[in-house]
Amino acid sequence: MDELHAGERRRFFRYSVGSTMQKDLDIRTTEVVAHIDIHTEDDSFEPEYVAMVVEQSHQGCGLVLVRYNKDYEKLTKDVPCIVKVGRLHPLPAIIRWRKDLDEDLFKLGLEFKE
Repeated sequence: MDELHAGERRRFFRYSVGSTMQKDLDIRTTEVVAHIDIHTEDDSFEPEYVAMVVEQSHQGCGLVLVRYNKDYEKLTKDVPCIVKVGRLHPLPAIIRWRKDLDEDLFKLGLEFKE
């Protein structure tokens, strides 16, 4: 097996194995879900899209989304948005990249503006 570099070892959330307590499951679910609102004209946060968080840092996050309809094509490079990642408060962000994984899945890279 290839040796992992220090930056690659800690790219994902870590959880206790075998925990089945409801509060632990609720926390895990909250931490790996992001909500996205691309209508940023006002201060209200009304999420239109739900994504799974696959990477997160202080500067941004990587998300995976399932394409349900053509409305998901609005999520493209350089689109401003507001994103709520896990338990963080909603943050202004910008979509920096998009990669289609197959006909139903795609990844987004978001950079936080704050």
